[in-house]
This record gives sequence, C-alpha cells and structure tokens, in this order.
Amino acid sequence: MKKVYYSKVINAQINTDFPAVSLYCNSQDEIYESFLEVQKILVAEGKNKIAKKYSNAIFRFVKVKKLKATDYPVAFFLNGDQHCWTTLPFQVTRSSVVANSFHIKPLLKWAQREMGFSALHMTTDSVYLYEGSVATFSLMNELNIKNIPNDSKKFKLITQFVHQNLMSLKVPLVVCGSLDVTQHFLDTTILSNVISHTIPEPDLNLKNFHRQCLQILMPYLKNKEKNVLQKFFDAKAKGEVVTNLNHIAMLVVQKKIKHLIVNENLHLWGELNKNNGTFTYSLSQQNSKDDDILDDLCQTVLAYGGAVTVLTKDTMPGQKAACGILDSANTQSAYKHEVIYENHI
Repeated sequence: MKKVYYSKVINAQINTDFPAVSLYCNSQDEIYESFLEVQKILVAEGKNKIAKKYSNAIFRFVKVKKLKATDYPVAFFLNGDQHCWTTLPFQVTRSSVVANSFHIKPLLKWAQREMGFSALHMTTDSVYLYEGSVATFSLMNELNIKNIPNDSKKFKLITQFVHQNLMSLKVPLVVCGSLDVTQHFLDTTILSNVISHTIPEPDLNLKNFHRQCLQILMPYLKNKEKNVLQKFFDAKAKGEVVTNLNHIAMLVVQKKIKHLIVNENLHLWGELNKNNGTFTYSLSQQNSKDDDILDDLCQTVLAYGGAVTVLTKDTMPGQKAACGILDSANTQSAYKHEVIYENHI
C-alpha cells in the first residue's frame, strides 16, 4: 500500500469497474469498525472477492506497519489495484464510503489550510531551525553558539543564521526555548515574520513538536477560511449568493457556482444526477450508488475550475449544508430561482 499526499487522492483517476472505498479513522479500532461497514455493502452487492481483496490490503498493512497512536488520524483509499493511504493533520469524523469516486471532503480542509512555516529552537549551546507545513516537519540546519559569551553578538549571529536559512521571509516563524532567551530574541530581532506567541518547552519528539507548532499557528491556518467568510458576506450584500441546496446543486451542474462552501460535519447520503442537479436522499449509505452529495458537489466544482472551501458546522453561514457564491453575470437568474426554492432545504 502506497503512502500519498492529499493532492494525489483528490486528482486520482478512478477505475469505474471497481468500487472506490474511502476510510477515515482516528484509531485502529475505527479501521476495523469502518471496514466492516464497507464489507457489508460490498457483500450485499455480490462483490465478495473485491471485499476480500480490499480487506487483505488494509489488514496486511496494519499488521506490517504497526501504526502508533501518533500516526493517527489515517485515511485509506482503495480502487481496484490502486491502494493508498495517508496520515491526516487534523482529527476527522470516522467515516467509510463506498462510491464511484474517492471521498475527498476531509482532504479539502487539509488543502485549504496547507501553508509553510519555520520554527527556531534556541538552547544555551545551539540553535536549531526547522521547516514544516501542516503535514511535514523536519530539521533544516543548526548553529553552535556555545563559545559566544557576548549576548549581543550571539543574538545578532542567530538572526543572520535564520535570515540565511529561512525558506521564505513571508512564512511564519515560531520561536521556541526558555522565556528569557525567546523574549530577548523577540525584542532584538529585525525579522518581520516572527510569531509573538512562543513555545517555552518544545517537545524533543519531532511529531509532538510539530503539533505544538500547529497549535501556535492555528489562527494563521484559519485565515483563508475567515477570508472566504468575508467574501461570502460581501457577495451576499450584492445578492450574489445561494444557500438552498436544491438550487446550489442545479447551478453546480450548470457550472455557475464560482465558489462552493460546504459543511464538513455533515454527510448527505444520496445520488446526484450530474445532468440536471437533482438528487435523492438516504438516511445512511445503503449501497455504492449512495454517496455524500456534498462531496459530489465539491468534486464537480473543482472539475470545472471553481473553488471549494470546507467549514465546520459552527462557522458555516446559517449552519447550512452548503452555500454558493455566484459570478455576478449569473446573479439575476439565480435570484429568481432562489425565491422559488426558499421554502425547501
């Protein structure tokens, strides 16, 4: 089973002769629980051999890989002979989906928050500079300062070291170390990308250190989402938004939604007609024809070059299932249909 980056799954070519299975899990128990749900659907459709093939791939991987608690959350994607997996940078709602495409909504949250950053860890004797992203974190370079007694010269040298090694002066820099050292650096540095919040005691375990950095960076990771919300409310003031799901689905298949915003905490099972935008509902996934309608809408918008943002239920405008921002050219006709749909979902 191959480890992949989120973009590989989002852009994957699906073999339609085989069901596409997606599992999102926060623990080993959830892997077993999720696959039992998948197996039930596959067996009910007479796809016993495929169910066995997929289960062998997953459970062989779990046995050989021996995932640790720090390796979760994890996601699996299986389609024919295409078997891949990835660790996830955020907690996810456990889910198992059997459909004609991979379930990508959680990966879209990852994509929209992806950003580079640097971390500077200062000790008495050495300085360590790390580079990272939402999914990666590694040591870039280190500087020995043990034999530099003069503090002024020491911090000047540290600033030069950082300036020379940073991947970009535009990415945030997290400063780590004892309070007196980090405060002195913050007071004297000329670098403009330094985060005011520091990590006094960074964990020497790389994965835990990475998580500490992401905690500090969370407001920056959410900036894009805040900007999208502002964009939505600006468009709403101009009458350039739709919030009714029936109407949104119709406009999506007509390629008239330029930016789709969806609720990450909600699954709406059913089957989307990609010719006219109508869809059916199911209380739960009954078979491989049932898919998350919101996920299908996301994929359709991305396919024609539109933008998609995934938000939590609490940050969704009106806690809707989805909202759409229109091109101004489509506003007038869209408004007429929105009035018709206003008493629907």
